Amino acid sequence: SPFLDVRVRRALSKAINRDELNDGLFGGDGQTMFMNHMFPNNPLFNPDWERNFPEEYGYDPAAATTLLAEAGYNSSNPLEVNIDFNRGRPLPQAADVLEVIGGYWRDVGVKANFLDLDPAALNPAVAGLKYKDHVQLREAPNNPLQSWRVWNSNLVPRGNGIELPEINTLVGNLLKTMDVDVQNQMLRELGDITYSLHMTIPLYWVPPEVLFNPKVISSYNFPGNTPGAY
Repeated sequence: SPFLDVRVRRALSKAINRDELNDGLFGGDGQTMFMNHMFPNNPLFNPDWERNFPEEYGYDPAAATTLLAEAGYNSSNPLEVNIDFNRGRPLPQAADVLEVIGGYWRDVGVKANFLDLDPAALNPAVAGLKYKDHVQLREAPNNPLQSWRVWNSNLVPRGNGIELPEINTLVGNLLKTMDVDVQNQMLRELGDITYSLHMTIPLYWVPPEVLFNPKVISSYNFPGNTPGAY
């Protein structure tokens, strides 16, 4: 898989203009996720992740092109990526987000193909680890104890994201201990490792918004979440 090369993963991230995407499709309300599995209000959040984000993940199409070239991809041998529109549907802008991202990638020489895979075929193929160059937009609750297991390890369920041996043992050990101090140490280590390895392409935390007619509804205790998404 081309995604096994960290230069490819970093290039795809640096090709995305997050500010422009946020302003155009989220009205500027999206809050950048500096660490996909841990929000800045988490006491384990490493401030270096936010401080170094512009250099590591920030928009730089020239750097993205250079990284792809270093990984062996160019105009005669373009990186090919299949963007699947099937996931991320709870987000109304999902298809637009993916189409814009595909445009950013094409701007740096990536051959971005748009797909809408049938779930009946998609789900068993994902479970069977059949895809090597596919990208999906996914939503997650950012539960620090479970996110790495679900998305980025070789533990069940598999096939949701890239799996790298650097974290598999750590994730497994994390789930075996009930010692909070040990868990916190492992979570911080997981964050530092996955940040440097660019294991995800973080986008935004999108705060949910509720509109209501005060003439009909006098008050409503909103739990802070929305059906089908996080």
